Amino acid sequence: MNKFWYVALNEYKRHVFRKGFIFAILSIPLLISFSVGVGFLAGNMENNSDPVGYVDLSGMLENARQVPEGAGSKNPVEVIAFPNEKAASASLEKGDIQAYYVIAEDYENSQAASLFYIDEPGENAESHFRAFMRTNLIADQPPDIAYRALDGLDVVVRTPDGTREFSGRNALNLVLPAVTGFVFMFLLMTSSGYLAGAVAEEKENQTMEILATSMSTNQFITGKVLGIICISLTQLVTWVLFAAIAIQVGGNVLEVPWLQNIEIQWGPILTLVAILVPSYVMYVALILTISGTVTEASEGQQLAGIFALPLVFSYWFAVIILRSPNSLLAVALSIFPFTAPTLMPLRTVFVVVPLEQILVSAAIQVVFAIFSIWLAARAFELGMLRYGQRLSFRELFQKAQ
Repeated sequence: MNKFWYVALNEYKRHVFRKGFIFAILSIPLLISFSVGVGFLAGNMENNSDPVGYVDLSGMLENARQVPEGAGSKNPVEVIAFPNEKAASASLEKGDIQAYYVIAEDYENSQAASLFYIDEPGENAESHFRAFMRTNLIADQPPDIAYRALDGLDVVVRTPDGTREFSGRNALNLVLPAVTGFVFMFLLMTSSGYLAGAVAEEKENQTMEILATSMSTNQFITGKVLGIICISLTQLVTWVLFAAIAIQVGGNVLEVPWLQNIEIQWGPILTLVAILVPSYVMYVALILTISGTVTEASEGQQLAGIFALPLVFSYWFAVIILRSPNSLLAVALSIFPFTAPTLMPLRTVFVVVPLEQILVSAAIQVVFAIFSIWLAARAFELGMLRYGQRLSFRELFQKAQ
């Protein structure tokens, strides 16, 4: 086994099996699950399964039809007709119904109806009664047409070349690229703590001499980068698994429409992977370079946040991407290595990015990733035996010449 694999394995085991890491990796999906669960319960509390009454003064509901099954609210209620307002009011006071509507005499012209209740009715009840009225307004239409009108629109948006499509079935394809930049930035920020101290710790515990005589600087840094990337992948895979479970629960159990029958387009995902993976390697190596120039791990952790600033500042240019995704500035920002991880995914939401731009961006990321690894190895080589002495960037480049 090459020596860098030992470094990678040690780095991985040293962080992943800590209680703090396990807590951190599980806290995010659990917090999101808790928030969604509370929201779902709050939404259900706004529903009410009691019947709803109506008084028809217009005469249009004399032979009223009920809403076809599955076409109205997901939580339908019984709709009861009353001969007059007095009977409806008496039923409301008894608690037999949660509310009642009075349909105006000139409803066909005015579309006017009054709602009476003691406690505010559930949202499902109001939604179902609107579906009830629409059902009877199109009662002269064939049942299949009526059902289609009640079911609503299913808008499908396609790109001119037909390569991409968005609809209710694959709404995740629209959301995924938009949130990828935030996930990348959050993943980097959560891992920056142990990134910044990955090399400085060897100086503090004075194991640098052993490392210096056991392997080359390139092997050491490559192992560090590989180990940290595996740590980040562990976080990412855990979050993806939680997201997949959440999608299944949301679509099949909670019956959230846009989480049902999801069709994932793998082309844009592979595009993002080609750019984000080398970009993450670049950021990891640059933070390791910082770790190699400082004397204490705590000092490196303070400086590591600097590398997250370009990612944060890149969203200042999001308006440009939204308004002119193919403008020269938008293209340049989506290719520039420090802003590409956030702005290239954002561009893919609104336009089909040409293949040559994707290849150029990916190639630049790879070049910068290789250079960053070399730079981190150089910083480690020059500063590995300089205990208590900080290595300046000027000195780093001077020595590299």
